[in-house]
Parts: sequence; structure tokens; C-alpha cells
Amino acid sequence: MTEDVRDFDTTGMEEQLAHSQHLIDEAKVAAAELAESNPDPYETDAEAKDDEASGFESFEDGRPAKPGAVRAAREG
Repeated sequence: MTEDVRDFDTTGMEEQLAHSQHLIDEAKVAAAELAESNPDPYETDAEAKDDEASGFESFEDGRPAKPGAVRAAREG
């Protein structure tokens, strides 16, 4: 029994895949740079535990303000 098998030229697909992977890698680098330059003000304590101080933390009475504290104070 013989099967009708088509031969595919995968060269174009491989080039497109390589280009897509390159774009993904560039996006990851850009996201890391953005995250470093703009820290998340609503980051949880568990997430922030491993981070070094950036100098942009807000403190009240010597303790870091809770996420959303500034917004809540403005709304209230």
C-alpha cells in the first residue's frame, strides 16, 4: 500500500519561525527594560520581597505604603 505523501518546502516556514522568534526575543528584552524603568506600584508584598529597593518607594511612619494607598487617599 503506497500513500500519497506531498513533499513540503519548509524553508519559508523555518525562516518565518526564526523571524517570529527574533521578534519575541526583542519583545522580552523591551519588556524587561520597561519593567526595570517603571516599577509596578501595585506589586504584592510577595513579589516585592525579592526585589531590591529602587528609591521610588513611598514610606509613611517608616513603613512602606500599601498598594493603592495614594489612590484611596485621593478618592476619600
